[in-house]
Amino acid sequence: MAKPENRLVEQAKAGSADAFGQLYAQYAQDLYRFAYYYLGSREEAEDAVQDAVCAAFQGVGALRSAASFKAWLFSILANTCKHHIAAVKERRLAPARGGAPSGGKRMLRGARARHGAAGGNLCAQR
Repeated sequence: MAKPENRLVEQAKAGSADAFGQLYAQYAQDLYRFAYYYLGSREEAEDAVQDAVCAAFQGVGALRSAASFKAWLFSILANTCKHHIAAVKERRLAPARGGAPSGGKRMLRGARARHGAAGGNLCAQR
């Protein structure tokens, strides 16, 4: 990772949302491509990236090495994609078990559309 990116990571670790936003902007397209390839759905990919970016923003202070930011971010996304796949399977099985499918995901997508893809107020502040 180039030194300017290391500085942004250090600033993000210190709590700078602007620095984290700049880092996100550098990787946003690659994150989406990864999630889309993994999940095969535009909506699921967008949701997974949103969830992973929020988790990364909340946990960036614990990152040990600024140089490993990209690998760390993509490992969060890979785990998030795995959780999304499990959730989709669970939603498909819920009606067979007598449960009702949840509309919560649809409402969350609507909130994301209103507040922007970068997270806005949807990510809890650290």
